[in-house]
Amino acid sequence: MACLVQGVYSLRSDQKLKIQGHPNALAPPWWTSFGFSLRRQLIDDADSHVFGAIYERSASNPKYVIAFRGTMDSMDVLHDYKFFMNKIHKMSRCRIAIQAVSETLSEAKTDADVWLAGHSLGAVVAIAAAKHVVRERGLFLETYLFNSPYPSLPIEGIIKNEQVKLVAHVIKDICKALLAKKKEVADPEVEKNFKALAGWVPWLFVNSNDKISMEYKGYFEHRKKMVEIGIGKLAKAVACNTLLDLCWRVKGGVDSEPMHLLPSATLVINPNKPNDQHWSSHKIWQWWLKDLDLQYEKFTY
Repeated sequence: MACLVQGVYSLRSDQKLKIQGHPNALAPPWWTSFGFSLRRQLIDDADSHVFGAIYERSASNPKYVIAFRGTMDSMDVLHDYKFFMNKIHKMSRCRIAIQAVSETLSEAKTDADVWLAGHSLGAVVAIAAAKHVVRERGLFLETYLFNSPYPSLPIEGIIKNEQVKLVAHVIKDICKALLAKKKEVADPEVEKNFKALAGWVPWLFVNSNDKISMEYKGYFEHRKKMVEIGIGKLAKAVACNTLLDLCWRVKGGVDSEPMHLLPSATLVINPNKPNDQHWSSHKIWQWWLKDLDLQYEKFTY
């Protein structure tokens, strides 16, 4: 699945080099090696850049994989900003992705034939498409999210002592609970929509050294600890909101739920830095290295 996501990165590289369809094109081996063919490229209306791909093969499970890449170009940074502001759902990229997933599902025999995958910003696009499918069709698609960004106070990155970390998370939960009770902030639809996603359990791949995605580790593990110490109801009640999101709602700056928050997931942790390259712990290629020593746990809402 990570290689198929890399295929989208390579499609964009081929597009830049103007060698798509050329014998020297870089992209095809990333999907042909697994018996897939390229059914369609997904092009963003805003910049005409390739941001996703629909792959197909004769075998089933999956027969189709829809994959999305992360940030490569300056226009991608605008999407990063819109994600941080909780407005990425309004961008053309999400609309095109949702439409592509819906059309593919209409052609597939069963929803089990369609899988989603994305890296970084592409993981957010995959989340948006998967959430839409849950709400519109009641289907839980097999989904693989690599290094999905989690904008939050960097508790995991700054605090190493587990007891201090727990206290910090509890204080944050209490602040969220108090803010959520304010009339101008309360939005019962957010919690309702969040609960509806509980049966969808995507695979979430995170490097514990990756500052962009590492807070997912604390997000899920903290909920588990809160249950163990007897105050799981508090963690569950505020899991659908971030502190930053609630603060923005006070000022009227947010009109939707945080796209990155997930009620359930199988969290897969890579505890090691692949090497000393810049941002290496955020790169897609770490997930196909040999001899990976991964830790994983399933968390359900």
